[in-house]
Amino acid sequence: MKIVTVNLPESHLVAIKYLCGTGEHDVYPSRSEFVRVAVKNQLIRDLTLQGVLMQPGVIQKKTNINEILGKARLKAKTDEELEEETNLALENLRALYPDMPEYKFIGEA
Repeated sequence: MKIVTVNLPESHLVAIKYLCGTGEHDVYPSRSEFVRVAVKNQLIRDLTLQGVLMQPGVIQKKTNINEILGKARLKAKTDEELEEETNLALENLRALYPDMPEYKFIGEA
């Protein structure tokens, strides 16, 4: 990790202090951890809007949802397998993209 210095308004520091330390409202063990989490969350939000996925040490283009579902279709030999593969693919996508709209398998058209 690298050390970075930032200037913040006093009101921000008071709010961060409220969430960090040894008090009853502790959410973060330190201000540094708060800043790391805040920066990570903002990067994920902004990169997601740009169509980019950030993984540990890697920034890559997001996987196309249709591509993943297409692979599920190719693996399946029966309707039951298709439903199972599609639901598994959707579950994996939801793990990667928690803000993804809710999709449900309803069968082939």
